[in-house]
Amino acid sequence: MFPSNNMALIIFNYDLFSMLFAVIAIICLSVLIKHHDNKAGLLAVVVAMFAAQEKLSASPILLISILVYVYCSYQHSNFFYVPDVKKRLGMLMWYATIAIGTALSVSLLSYLIVGMARGGSLPPLKGLAHPLINWTWPILGKLSIYQSLKAEPIFHVFIILAELLGVVLISEFIRFIAFRLKNKKGIYYLTDYFEKYNYKFVLFVFVSTLLIGVIGNFFPPETFIDPIIPVAPGNYQPPTFNRMAGHYGASGLIPHTLFYSMKCYAVFFDALPTVFVLLMIVMLLFLKGRGASIWWFVIGVSVLAVPLVYGLTLTPAGMRYLNIPLLLFLLFLLYLFDKLMISRNLRTFIIFITIFAMFLEVMPFAPVHGAFRPVWCNFPDEFNLQPPVGRQRSGAWRGWGEEIMIAGKKIEQMCLQKKANCDDVRLYYIFPGDWLDAKIPVKVLSMLRNELRFTKNDYYVITRSAFMYDGIKYLKFETVRPPAHKKKNPLNFDVVPPEFVINYRGYHQSWIFRGDQLKPKSET
Repeated sequence: MFPSNNMALIIFNYDLFSMLFAVIAIICLSVLIKHHDNKAGLLAVVVAMFAAQEKLSASPILLISILVYVYCSYQHSNFFYVPDVKKRLGMLMWYATIAIGTALSVSLLSYLIVGMARGGSLPPLKGLAHPLINWTWPILGKLSIYQSLKAEPIFHVFIILAELLGVVLISEFIRFIAFRLKNKKGIYYLTDYFEKYNYKFVLFVFVSTLLIGVIGNFFPPETFIDPIIPVAPGNYQPPTFNRMAGHYGASGLIPHTLFYSMKCYAVFFDALPTVFVLLMIVMLLFLKGRGASIWWFVIGVSVLAVPLVYGLTLTPAGMRYLNIPLLLFLLFLLYLFDKLMISRNLRTFIIFITIFAMFLEVMPFAPVHGAFRPVWCNFPDEFNLQPPVGRQRSGAWRGWGEEIMIAGKKIEQMCLQKKANCDDVRLYYIFPGDWLDAKIPVKVLSMLRNELRFTKNDYYVITRSAFMYDGIKYLKFETVRPPAHKKKNPLNFDVVPPEFVINYRGYHQSWIFRGDQLKPKSET
């Protein structure tokens, strides 16, 4: 499994639930399409609604599940062939109402369960329809009035009615196209052509997007974070996310969107171990499959189009936001491998080499694997070793709280080796996290909210995020020998090096200072 998906499995609950439930929904849709089982389609809607409740990235799966259920139910009914368009539209409206009503029922059930878990304290009722309307955020979220619109119940009703009507019209349009092409020789020729050259087509799409992703890692080389590094006057001002905006010094919307789309593909391919990329190319280029389904190739190409959608809508595309398409890509890869006509010994050999190569590439980023980047993605020493303020690179993991546990394990090891005093250890953090299986007496405290102590038994975990988002200006301490430019960096790395660092293949993600290396700012 990919490092990003492995990380999603241990992020309970929203990454775990959204990823797995979305994939289960797609499997249910496959059963619906192959076996004409409408119950499987309705189950897909239910499961996809649970996934979309957890995370926005699963909302497209919910909408697709509703559309596929409505159209397939319509196609399997006698009304599909009725000449009267009013009767057909009436039946479509009925199926669409069932699908959307089922989704809302799931949301209501979750609402009641949460209320009971809270001892009768119910969450806001306006959140019931959020999984059905959250897809509007990437499209309309740039409008200044969007947040006020989203708070209005009438907006929720309008979007749901629009979805109801849209599903009906799209389903009827697909029927129209299907009937128009039913007896056309061209459609059979096109289908035969795709089935003959599907490997080459997917290979072309895969290699093209791979090149875009590789280039996106290095051009533009860095993303600047506004307002830490403000957008220059006259340049394009991108929309903010959590009050921050990444920019590239682009002069307008089009070049910014182009750069950002390249960065989205960089995020996608930075999450793939190199051996999987090579295996995909070899399978599509040199080997032939047997009886491959056209729908699997549609899924494969669709997955490769997801980063482009993120890019064109300027939707934040961190690695964790792409775990659903990444997992689908893995399933597509496994499907192709299963279809290969090769000997059992060769198949076993390929599996062994793949697992071994993946292990070698991924293990340096253990135990959480969020910091994984492929072997070809490296950074200059200036970026690796020094904490850049307001600047970020593709593939550079900034930490998500796991560094507290990693630093704690290192301190624990130092204690067992008698290299440190283990009495009353305090571990201070900036980014929230915890360490659950400590074998030494330790207190994990926030360096922003708790009283600070500066002894040899105290350790301060300074993450790269603190520098990138200019959070170091909120620190209440500095190194015992502060640098000349204290306002920009109170930590003098050159004269007072940290006790140790957390690094991944040469990339320093966190710096851990001992308490006696620091002093309160008020003493200067």
